[in-house]
Amino acid sequence: PVWRWHAGWSRIAEHFRRVPPEALAFELLNEPRDAATTERMNALYPAAVAAVRAVDPRRTLIVSPGDWGSLKAVPELRLPRELRNLVATGHS
Repeated sequence: PVWRWHAGWSRIAEHFRRVPPEALAFELLNEPRDAATTERMNALYPAAVAAVRAVDPRRTLIVSPGDWGSLKAVPELRLPRELRNLVATGHS
């Protein structure tokens, strides 16, 4: 279930919160595909970002669109309002 994914990110953030933010970034889901479409990830990322930010507000987070992180899908990616330390990636 989705809530486990968000809770998992909260636990990961807690585990690594003493690691300096410039030394470690989190990629929330590498190369989303199949059911992890860009539309689905747009719905999931905000809560995952919030879960990490609640524990570690300075950690850099990396997000990708669906279709294996396709570069052509990056424009469809809807990022959370808070863009500080948030990186969008795309594969070509």
